[in-house]
Amino acid sequence: MFDLGDSVFGGGHSVIFDYFLNQVLITEFRRFNVLDARDFKFDKSEYDIKIYANGCTVEVYIDKKLVLHHLLKRNGGKAGLMVERGDAEFKNCVIHEIDSF
Repeated sequence: MFDLGDSVFGGGHSVIFDYFLNQVLITEFRRFNVLDARDFKFDKSEYDIKIYANGCTVEVYIDKKLVLHHLLKRNGGKAGLMVERGDAEFKNCVIHEIDSF
């Protein structure tokens, strides 16, 4: 989740890794309207995931391959991790603030 504004209840965006649909999606948080989606075959238990959210640009990399690039209508806010309807283990989580492109 990212771009949460002042609170998680105020809206924002989510990057969703859907193992059942084999898709990577960007949605509006709370309403989960799909803004963009790409097919991705999830066929192993561990992935190297990097998400760059800078201003209104979001890029999702899985195992060093660009899977999704999307432009948003708003920018800024907070970031977090969430698991729903399943189990997940996050290793070596790091959040960096980067300079504008």
